[in-house]
Amino acid sequence: MIKKNITAIGTAFIIAASAFSPVYAMNTNVALDPSVSYENTQINKAFTEFTGKITEFRDINGKTLVRVEENKDSMIDFVVDENTVIVDKDGLISIKDLKIGDELKSVYIMPQMTIMIYPAQLVSNVLIKVDNEGPSSIKVDLFDENLLSSTKDLRLNINPENPVLDQKGNPYEGSLENKSLLIYYTIVAESMPAQTTPEKIIVMDIDKTQLDIELPEEPGVPEEPQDKIDHELVESMQFFVNKTHVPTSGAYMKGDVVMVPLRAIAEAFGQSVEWNGENKSVKISDSTTITIGNKEYSVNGASLSFEEAPELKNELTYVPMNLILEAFNAQLRLDEGIFDLSVNQ
Repeated sequence: MIKKNITAIGTAFIIAASAFSPVYAMNTNVALDPSVSYENTQINKAFTEFTGKITEFRDINGKTLVRVEENKDSMIDFVVDENTVIVDKDGLISIKDLKIGDELKSVYIMPQMTIMIYPAQLVSNVLIKVDNEGPSSIKVDLFDENLLSSTKDLRLNINPENPVLDQKGNPYEGSLENKSLLIYYTIVAESMPAQTTPEKIIVMDIDKTQLDIELPEEPGVPEEPQDKIDHELVESMQFFVNKTHVPTSGAYMKGDVVMVPLRAIAEAFGQSVEWNGENKSVKISDSTTITIGNKEYSVNGASLSFEEAPELKNELTYVPMNLILEAFNAQLRLDEGIFDLSVNQ
């Protein structure tokens, strides 16, 4: 049973702060421990995906920031550098081939270390310019020694006549086993798992140990408060809801209470969120009402109270983590760099 008062985050997180830029983390390998295991939007996958339209380009410290917006409440600034692979339906392209308004899918490793900022800034491993008219499907995944995807739903059969390239576009002649691959394919044989012969393969420069990690089975919420909470670590943690990455601003500590952005998490649980600017209140799916600056709130007409009042920060409503757990009947697991929330079964 989750304790109602989350007063500590635990000591299982080991992060070297010196590895990160003051603006954003450029090391895609950070916060990943090969002895542990996650992996993607479904945390059993090797990568996370986010799709939306390009709304902005910015240059920072010699790198390009591409803002991808799913909607006004869901957007990410993706860091693009010389290690980012950019493709369209035909093959490799450059950042100059992208423009505002293009639909884009970013494929990236999670977790990553970021500062508390909205939109989140994450390093993109692959940018795919989406073309629904293109003949081929494109998939990025880690394939094992049997060329089976990390999602266990696709096995590759290799035609030696079809091109295999490195991520710079040069011919690749090494093994494809236990490699992160970007594949173009059209025909899938109906089998268990499905099988396909890729028309083209791009081999990614991503080490398997960056992906071969798994969430622990046991919940990580400590039973007893710790003497000291790492506030900076809380601010850098990413959110997953039902094993899907939720792109939003980070949490922060107010006293000993973890404050989290409400809207993105609530909507990830399938809840509606309605803001009333006149009285600065928020209604969640007609059952829960909270007010900025007020510790009192109501659930189905019953009056309850927070340890800390909801706050507005960077135009986002923040609430104590306990509201998420109680209002959405959720459970919380804490792991390296991640708040892992799911419906309590």
